[in-house]
Amino acid sequence: MPQIRGQIGQVSQIQVQSYILDCFWGLPEVAVGGIVSIEVRTAYVSDQADIKITIKDTSGSVHSSLGGKVLGNYFRAQFRVPTNSSSELFFEAELAAHKLKRLSPKVTVWPALNFSNHKWANPQDGNALTELKTGTPCILEVQVKGLPEGKEGWVRLFSKVNGSEKNELVQTFKAKTEKGKVLHHWDGVLELTGKSKISELTFSVIFLGSESVASGILKYNSLPEFTFSD
Repeated sequence: MPQIRGQIGQVSQIQVQSYILDCFWGLPEVAVGGIVSIEVRTAYVSDQADIKITIKDTSGSVHSSLGGKVLGNYFRAQFRVPTNSSSELFFEAELAAHKLKRLSPKVTVWPALNFSNHKWANPQDGNALTELKTGTPCILEVQVKGLPEGKEGWVRLFSKVNGSEKNELVQTFKAKTEKGKVLHHWDGVLELTGKSKISELTFSVIFLGSESVASGILKYNSLPEFTFSD
């Protein structure tokens, strides 16, 4: 980094060196068909500077490329891993106007995942649930092919909050694969603001950048029950 020295009260005009500080993938592993972020951090690069990203495999063969603009010394783009990808990929970030290039670390690429049979399950007998009262335990279950045991990912709950026509993300949980399934034991409690009203829920899972389709609808009673004694 440059060191600038001068006398107080003087106006100096200087030219500083631009840098690509770092470039990296948003995930260490991603599946074919999954989405992973491409991120680049720079220094002393003006806003709207052109940047080119070239995705390559370990043999150096080019898979694809994309372009964009640096903003606030930062660039981020989403990349969907194509079906012809090798087991490892890396990318090269180039700022042609600054004559700068930098290579990212490698990202491991897994075969495409297959999600099926989404289920809201009763933890006692495993039967499917269609309705749930707040505070009642429930298992969110999805069958998955292509993932080893113990892989970590996310379960995401969606709802049309306050009667909205669009599904909104309302809660996220960590989950793991277990015996060919994604399982999450949920306590049935949503962290809602006082004005939020929810009557239906769906869920999806994300592993290695790949998101499943949405589950069936669960009718959800978000109002707690009260009992009164004389």
